[in-house]
Amino acid sequence: MTTMRWVWPLLLGVVACSSGGAGDDEPSGTGGLATIQPTSEPGATSSESAASSSTATGDSSSSLGSSTDGGSSTTGSDPHVWSIDAARITDQNRHYVEMHGGWGPHLRGIMRDSGDGLWFVHDAGEDVIHNRSVHYVRHQGDAWEPAGMQPLTSGVQQNAASLLHEDVIHTWAVDVVEHRLVHCSFDTATAVAGGCAAVEIGGPYLTPDASNYVGAALSPDPAHLVWFTVVGNAGGAGSFVYTYDYGGGYNGPVVTPLPGYNDLAYVFAAFTGPSAAMLVGQAYAGVYPNGTYGALTIEFAFGQPATFTALFIDGAPVRSAADVWIDPTSGTAHVLAETDDNRLAYYAKPSDEAWSAHAEPTFVFTDSFRGRFVAPSSGELAVVRGSASDGGIEILIATPPADGLPAAIDWAAAERVVVGRKLGARLGVGFEQPSALYVEGSSYQDQPVGALQFAACGRYQVQDGEIWQLVLSR
Repeated sequence: MTTMRWVWPLLLGVVACSSGGAGDDEPSGTGGLATIQPTSEPGATSSESAASSSTATGDSSSSLGSSTDGGSSTTGSDPHVWSIDAARITDQNRHYVEMHGGWGPHLRGIMRDSGDGLWFVHDAGEDVIHNRSVHYVRHQGDAWEPAGMQPLTSGVQQNAASLLHEDVIHTWAVDVVEHRLVHCSFDTATAVAGGCAAVEIGGPYLTPDASNYVGAALSPDPAHLVWFTVVGNAGGAGSFVYTYDYGGGYNGPVVTPLPGYNDLAYVFAAFTGPSAAMLVGQAYAGVYPNGTYGALTIEFAFGQPATFTALFIDGAPVRSAADVWIDPTSGTAHVLAETDDNRLAYYAKPSDEAWSAHAEPTFVFTDSFRGRFVAPSSGELAVVRGSASDGGIEILIATPPADGLPAAIDWAAAERVVVGRKLGARLGVGFEQPSALYVEGSSYQDQPVGALQFAACGRYQVQDGEIWQLVLSR
């Protein structure tokens, strides 16, 4: 396994604050939104120049060998300098021509156990319709190492959803042959697999035909929340299904018909209270592939049907939700969503107001594919976003004032770190346009979020078999 360290100076975002202030390459119709654009030439930014003194030795593809640090002596002494540690989590990430390795970034994150050990889960199978096994990777010393695996039941096709609770990794998947919701466990303290078995909900439970798009999250109670979608037949209305377990068995399932949508996929979760969820996902209306996409917020108290609100940009539906985070102090909901024209829209909703009054974004980032929130316990809120072209990865860090984060973050004033084209020279060609971003987040674990860190999967059909961890520190 390979580990690297770089030290880069800070960049401030370049901002257009009105409809006439955007550059020539800005899509029309941004209105009065603040729009943050990427640097015009990622290879020429000052962060890239500073990184160029750090040189990886050995093979620059999937086996990089050792590396040298080009300037860690300034780390911690200059508030405008960030160091970035990088380590490869795996080069065995499941990927195919039909399904890129970054499929389903909501399904997994970097997870922390009670001893501050870090874990990651990935799947394996010979083709897109066979997901044969779950693999557990552990961070040891300066590197990630395989720690164990266990087979999934034979009817699992899609990737599985995982969280870490009380030092046990729990994983759920849908077995489309046996019509079962399958649960697997793995003890991180002993590195022993606990096996996989069908979930019972008041007795044997059969998932309906066309069940797909599983997801899971850990609520503050704590409780395990697991959901999936029943896809509507021939473009007909689908339904959203969830179950929850406080430790004494699964409750429900609670089934809510989708309001005019065929399915609801790629769902990210956060919580507004111990038993109150706020999720966001990608909806689809019509017969595939001739239908239309949209992004929905999904709200419910445990045991109750879900309510849905569509998100928009310039009055038009947004293609897909990308992440959600709830401020634990104010209760403000922060959401990211992806557009059809490779923009990333940011929304903020105070806790005492409805989504219908905040369904248009307050900021828009251009040249973006994927975006995630990272909220370490130190108090910052960061947006990590990947380029849709070859701009690499950008991290924008909002430092809260003494009374906490504002309702809507001014990302124009955020600290900005750009991981641009030269990243590919160290991790392997393909990370200038990542296909997925995975974060350490409270919905994946019961421990505090201990670092401003994330993982990136490489570009589709170029490097999407690899996932790398990146950790920022001063």
